[in-house]
Amino acid sequence: MGLYSAMHKTKVSRAVRALEQRRWLRRETNMANRREEFLWLTARGKQAFREIAPALEMFENALMERTGHSRADILATLDAIERAIG
Repeated sequence: MGLYSAMHKTKVSRAVRALEQRRWLRRETNMANRREEFLWLTARGKQAFREIAPALEMFENALMERTGHSRADILATLDAIERAIG
């Protein structure tokens, strides 16, 4: 799970479990390495993403407009905050 995320594995595990409970995500154990899992969005998960994504994009654009910072700047700042409170 953590290969593509800088999040702590406990946080990822909780997030995956919550998405699974909503039936937005499906997971399968990698039989070649039982410590790994493959994750897929379900049809419900894909629909939820399609509904949520435009609002998130609008929020992101408004944040960049209001602060005068680029997406990269904002993400770097958020990364620094996460590391600091880690």
